[in-house]
Amino acid sequence: MLLMHLFMLLIEPNKDRSVYQYSARSILSKAIREQAKSSIDGCTHFSQSSTEYIRLCYKKKEKVYEIDASVPINDTFQMSFDFTIDYSSEKDQSMVLLYPVEQTRPAYTHKIAGLSSRGHIYLGNKDKKQDLSNGLSSMDWTLAYSERLSRWKWVSLSVVAIDSSNNETVTIGINLSDMVYNDANGISMESAVWIAGKVYTVDLIVYELPDKEHQTSQSWQIYSSGTTDRKVPNIRLTFQPWGSQEEHINLFVLEGDFIQAFGTYHGTIELSNHKYIIENGFGVAENHYAKW
Repeated sequence: MLLMHLFMLLIEPNKDRSVYQYSARSILSKAIREQAKSSIDGCTHFSQSSTEYIRLCYKKKEKVYEIDASVPINDTFQMSFDFTIDYSSEKDQSMVLLYPVEQTRPAYTHKIAGLSSRGHIYLGNKDKKQDLSNGLSSMDWTLAYSERLSRWKWVSLSVVAIDSSNNETVTIGINLSDMVYNDANGISMESAVWIAGKVYTVDLIVYELPDKEHQTSQSWQIYSSGTTDRKVPNIRLTFQPWGSQEEHINLFVLEGDFIQAFGTYHGTIELSNHKYIIENGFGVAENHYAKW
């Protein structure tokens, strides 16, 4: 890889919506000290120094992902955290795809959402630890020989929703994409929804985005099209951005036009005789173009 770009966002969904942002680049990916063999085997370790690193490992024996990081937000402010995400390949359902981008260009992607997680975070002063418990996590592990010109849209969130049939809470995870792993009918092969831990594939999804200059401030509409089978999730979501992480590159041999907005989702998922209501579900949405 000629240029690796890594970024991290911490968003506090409080009144002020505080955002802590870290970004780094590495020429020829020299800062990657270790790379996992797969999504469930080994560690990936990014390190610039003893105070600037991110490490993600899957522990087979413990059946957890462990994420450990310490990064500078600015010259005087450090952010550190450690998280544990429960995942068992025997118990938890995933969306795993091996896709021929081209005849000689395979792509492997492993998506999981709605997983329980917990951990600690330190902001500024290492003596001031914040405990994070009863959390929900999504994972996206991808290794691909992408097309030289790549475009995609992506939606990801994990949320506690309400089943309107009984007013009980249910954990929902959503992973939707477009343009990168589509079949001949325009249906993304990696789009999936997790409801109470069970994974469902979805049909065609339509994305209605604002004009480019308003994609980080105005709402997006994401919904199912042509779904008549009641055993297939029928999705209707509105995404309201709070802010974004962006990268715009033009280096002749490399181009990038990347927008990852973060914000809240509202809407419904209908499946069989159930309607699941999503309110204030925090997540991300991407619109991306790259020439590698």
